[in-house]
Amino acid sequence: MMDQKQLNAIKKRVAKTSVGPWIVVEEEFIQNVSSVIGAIHLSKDAHFIAHARKDVPALIEEVERLKRENEGLVIDRECAISNITNDFLNEEQRLRQALEQVMEAEAPIMEGWETTTYKIARKALGGDAHD
Repeated sequence: MMDQKQLNAIKKRVAKTSVGPWIVVEEEFIQNVSSVIGAIHLSKDAHFIAHARKDVPALIEEVERLKRENEGLVIDRECAISNITNDFLNEEQRLRQALEQVMEAEAPIMEGWETTTYKIARKALGGDAHD
């Protein structure tokens, strides 16, 4: 994964190049507006290099845009997870209170007279009996 330090190093190298646009002249020279920048033996390399003056900054910009977008998505995801966690905790508390109310309503008159509903509620609460 490319970090900001690597992107900054590429941006510095781009900033040190001669101004663009770069063009290919006679399929072997790369030239900017004022002078020849270099000579290349293979025209396919010359076109690649000439386009790099525009392509590399555009790629850096896109990488940085995607990084910003990704950071926003991570924050959104963390907020969503937090909200879901809170919702589950609230629901757990609500259900626990409902089961405790069932246990109170179904409290045995005397030991050994537990109703099925009381037993189910007690089991759901992990064996906790409401005193």
